[in-house]
Amino acid sequence: MFERFTGGRKKSNNPFDEFNGPYSQLIQAIENTQYYTNKGNSSAAASSFQKAAERYDESRELVAGLIDYQIGNEQYQVAYDSLQTIQQTYGVFYDLAEYFSVDLREIKISTFAYLETLKGLLLAEMGKPRVAIKAFDTALALDESCTAAWVGKGQALLTLDSCQEALEVFEAALSTDWHAADAWIGKGDALLYLGEMEEALEAYSTALELNGSDVGAYLKRAVCLYALGQFQEAHNDISSYLEVDGENALAWYVQSLILDKFGQNHTSRIARNKAIAIDATIATNPMIEFLVHCSDSSSPGRGQVTLSPDNDMIPDSPFTAAPSTETATPRALNPDGERTPENGGSKETTPQAERRTRKPIPYRRSSKEQTDEEPRGFACVAGMEDLKDELKKSVIQPLRNPEKYKKFKVSIPNGILFFGPPGCGKTFIVRKLAEEIGYHFIEVHHSSIGSSYQHGTVQNIAEKFQEAINHAPTIIFFDEIEGMVPRRENLSSSEGHRQEEINEFLTQLNNASKHNVLVVGATNQPDLIDSAVMRSGRMDRRIYIPPPDHEARKALFKIGLARRPCADDIDFDKLAELTEDYARSDISLIVEEAARAAVDLDADEIDMEILLWKVEEGNSSLVKSQIATYENFKHLER
Repeated sequence: MFERFTGGRKKSNNPFDEFNGPYSQLIQAIENTQYYTNKGNSSAAASSFQKAAERYDESRELVAGLIDYQIGNEQYQVAYDSLQTIQQTYGVFYDLAEYFSVDLREIKISTFAYLETLKGLLLAEMGKPRVAIKAFDTALALDESCTAAWVGKGQALLTLDSCQEALEVFEAALSTDWHAADAWIGKGDALLYLGEMEEALEAYSTALELNGSDVGAYLKRAVCLYALGQFQEAHNDISSYLEVDGENALAWYVQSLILDKFGQNHTSRIARNKAIAIDATIATNPMIEFLVHCSDSSSPGRGQVTLSPDNDMIPDSPFTAAPSTETATPRALNPDGERTPENGGSKETTPQAERRTRKPIPYRRSSKEQTDEEPRGFACVAGMEDLKDELKKSVIQPLRNPEKYKKFKVSIPNGILFFGPPGCGKTFIVRKLAEEIGYHFIEVHHSSIGSSYQHGTVQNIAEKFQEAINHAPTIIFFDEIEGMVPRRENLSSSEGHRQEEINEFLTQLNNASKHNVLVVGATNQPDLIDSAVMRSGRMDRRIYIPPPDHEARKALFKIGLARRPCADDIDFDKLAELTEDYARSDISLIVEEAARAAVDLDADEIDMEILLWKVEEGNSSLVKSQIATYENFKHLER
């Protein structure tokens, strides 16, 4: 659904870099516009706004590619934070447009509807259907003709088993675009949940006429055909699906049920064993239980049919039987998914009957996908043991055991400063810290809360802290914090408003820990931060984020190469040894360049020779004197 909405992934090796260029320029142009506006230089301000408008158009076209790329790398929280920040930046841009009397209301509405739809699709991917529905509703309130928002909302409602409401939503989607194949599939899913097999079959067939490449619809249509007793057609569809996806347990189990109908007992057992090997719990899937229930309505030995002569996928059966005149009756399922007794008597009360009350589900991820938890928190951080130990001792333990620390009059962290060379993962570490201690995470960039209105930035700072309080316990993270709280002695007389902004930040910082909010700032230039921020009780905890150590560099190479064809003899220890004092971003670039070189050389895989070539060709973006400066800052008196 997401890739269909975005038009597929952009043809770029790294959409982040592609997006970040114009987006960074947009932020800079916005800051310049605000600066010249405050200076009263209207000509320069108008010129800067024109540059902002140009960069806005460029970045807007690349947003979907960026989010799609991050989802593809399973960076869901990163993608969500990116969307939040982008929305805030665009909001500032539209405020400036209004200030310069440029009418962008229609573009603003369509853009925010688009971004809210992206957010809804992302939240659905993250397994948060209720919050996703809220985002889709926001998008539809802005633009009720947004088909993707209707479809996304319908799919989220299906996840919550709100089948009838989902059906109405998919109908609304089709009223905006009859040719939307996703809407037809969603309609089929809702009808299948409700037991309306014939109508569901019609919906899936329409979807396949509109988009025959959507193989998932073949699996769902096969389910309908099986339930309706059209076994040969079901077999054709399930075979088409398995040619593309041979790792779906549900598909293999449905195939085994179909083969039972053809009397192919041996081949049926093979298909069933494949299904169980993929997912040991597949037999308890509600859809399978429903289809087995359909099969149980026929007496033993009946319902078998002869395969078409042109089907060579199944061995000839030792016997064949005449087709049964009995078929499963889809309307024997009432809206609650329970079997209605033919004699009109009371419903079954056996445990099997209780299980059958669950609605059939057209598609679910395998149990392996559902149960395998991805690593979170510091488990994602390879190496860097000294840093993790420092964080555990100075931050995590006091937050987890506040009473113990208060007993000995040991202060609980109120604010922390992460500093170090650029490209060494400060933001990544903060996110993993939030996961490690189970805190909500809010990321703030000073450009996203800047305002051209008097006192506007002060109000935005207060609102951000209030948001953190509302979601407490929270880590509120200020990236490039030196831009928000610069040294006041370096400010000019015309920047009196900055004094007010710094004071507001300090006031909020003083009270943060009382509300279970931990303030974290990150900077590459710690010497530019106002000294008041570092006083005791404020952001007095300084944590140095150094370049990745040996184990971390090994892990970075492994992660970067994990999804690329690689030789078996790659010496990761050697690569880590050769890249001492390299930033994380430097290693990512080496891997990217090695992959590009493999393509240019028409090689079958990335080998050690190519990697060594790119290590030798590239240089670290860091120098030892720069690293020494950061290490010295760590030991300065507060």
